[in-house]
Amino acid sequence: MKIYLLYIVLLQTLGKFIGMIKNVFFQKLFFVFLISALVSCTKTIDYNPVEFREPYLQYESGDSLAVRWFTKSELDRPMVSWNGTFYMSKTIDHRYGVIYESIVPITDYENQYILYNGSEKISDVYTTSTLDANFGEYKFFAVGDIGQPSSKGGFTHELNSLINSIDSLQLGIWLGDIVYFHGRSSDYDDYFFEPLAQSLSSIITVPILGNHDYYSAIDDNYFQEWKRIDNGHYFKIVKDNSLFIFLDSKNGRFYKYEEQKQWLEKTLQSAQEKYDWIFVSLHHNGRTATYKREYKRVIELYPLFAKYKVDLVLNGHSHTYERLKPMDRNGNVFVTESTSFYDQKTMNNSFISITAGAGGKLNGHSGVDDSSEKFKEYVAKAVHVGHLPVFSVRGKVLECKVYNQDVELIDSFTINKE
Repeated sequence: MKIYLLYIVLLQTLGKFIGMIKNVFFQKLFFVFLISALVSCTKTIDYNPVEFREPYLQYESGDSLAVRWFTKSELDRPMVSWNGTFYMSKTIDHRYGVIYESIVPITDYENQYILYNGSEKISDVYTTSTLDANFGEYKFFAVGDIGQPSSKGGFTHELNSLINSIDSLQLGIWLGDIVYFHGRSSDYDDYFFEPLAQSLSSIITVPILGNHDYYSAIDDNYFQEWKRIDNGHYFKIVKDNSLFIFLDSKNGRFYKYEEQKQWLEKTLQSAQEKYDWIFVSLHHNGRTATYKREYKRVIELYPLFAKYKVDLVLNGHSHTYERLKPMDRNGNVFVTESTSFYDQKTMNNSFISITAGAGGKLNGHSGVDDSSEKFKEYVAKAVHVGHLPVFSVRGKVLECKVYNQDVELIDSFTINKE
């Protein structure tokens, strides 16, 4: 009701503006535009949600995960059968229905689960490879800028096929801008959850906020869909010998920048000598030769990345793929003969920055200007296609392979700390 009252006030104000337009043709043209805008807003308000959303796996802690799913109508006794053991589900209010969540233990590498309402089975059998810490090796992917509708050139269905062509993935990182254009809950099912259902039901994924996710109120949209880890803006998770750090770069100026920076330094400081690998994920880029500008506050974090031995900095934002050469605390290139193999000496006090921002959306023009001086100085590899970077960790060796939508290798590199 408040929304419609706002429309009335807006129409009254705009009506006065129309009266000031002397030309009758332009009056009619403006009126048609106004009615079209009103109809568009009304469609958003009258969104009709799906009856059932396939389950998606969320990180809970080092030894448990959350199984989430959504229904339009409330169920009587929702629960999950996880490897044959039943776990009751709590209900979480959603603006368009109900989200159910069961916390289940990570005990096996391969797990099977089924959704139930009381004694009634309401889903097929799902299988997942979990983040078990006892195997000494694992694979994860990281990609951003995902939920673009196919009608506007998006390729989220293709991303789902690509993800499922890779064996033994145990973790996925969504590098912000989860759903275009406005990050609305009403767009999540069509643009994200439905096309990626197979991946989301079998791989634990962790999202971070991008600038488009902020275009709609995040508490009423983004955080309706995703489970908060700590405060949901900046947080960490541990996998075996690796520390994953997630930051909220918001619009490039960061959410609570000073507070977040202090937390980052404290987290990195306490991580020294505890982990073989440290990965930082955020949405915006620092140095880049892409069509995006360089973000000062990301570059201001470079001294921390170098000092505290961060290995990879992963970001989206630019809808292309770009891997930079190792950089030092000042964002200067650490000179190395190879662009595909790095050892302990090379990585000491330097880090590699990767832009992976074409998960479901590709910039319509070009990714980088390969004739520029910046490209020649900084870029190890750049390819302007939809892509998926996959990272394999085996003890102190990390191998990255980047695939296009045809599952063809477009980039690879290795870091060996042995």
